[in-house]
Amino acid sequence: MSSQSPSGQSQSKSRSRGGRRSRRNRSQVPAAVQPSVKEEDDESLEDEYEAPQPRRRRQQMQQTQQQSQGALEVFKGQPRDLQSTRVTELYIASDGDERTNVTIRMQGEHPNFRVHAEWNQPLPWTRPNFYRRLAVATFPTTGGELDVRVRDAIWNTPVNNTELDYSCQSWVGDVVTVLQDANLITVEEGDNALNGMVNYISQAPWR
Repeated sequence: MSSQSPSGQSQSKSRSRGGRRSRRNRSQVPAAVQPSVKEEDDESLEDEYEAPQPRRRRQQMQQTQQQSQGALEVFKGQPRDLQSTRVTELYIASDGDERTNVTIRMQGEHPNFRVHAEWNQPLPWTRPNFYRRLAVATFPTTGGELDVRVRDAIWNTPVNNTELDYSCQSWVGDVVTVLQDANLITVEEGDNALNGMVNYISQAPWR
């Protein structure tokens, strides 16, 4: 009867356990004892079951990292471009090429102003009387839908129909302040947007 070497005993015991040797245990066994066919099988299984995981993680990250770009827009006043007639609006685009966008503005006349939204308008700089755009901040987007807190903050900003000098400029300023107070944009982002809006409005004649 032939004698069995210690290495053969170790190999036989490992196989009797169904070959389920972990990567940690396999790394502790000398290379000469590790069966080459088993090594290939383990690697192929690892590729089959572990490789899809990074793809799933990337997809999840892409879904959670979607952002909408919020901006203020300034248009020249009509029929005469004055500081008091310049029009300001909110603009939010939820994809890179801005095909999905919403413009939120105040419409009507005193004392019947109301908030109105229009989806997927032409790019702002292609619209008549466009003057300037100011980036405000990025907002989280899920499945193409704007974060509900941002949406509610904008739509719940009241329109002041009691003051005669209240205008779309006033309402956009109020929205920016509400977003600041709700910590949906930083104080710096809001202040920069308001200062820029005032600057562009003041570039029109006073009267």
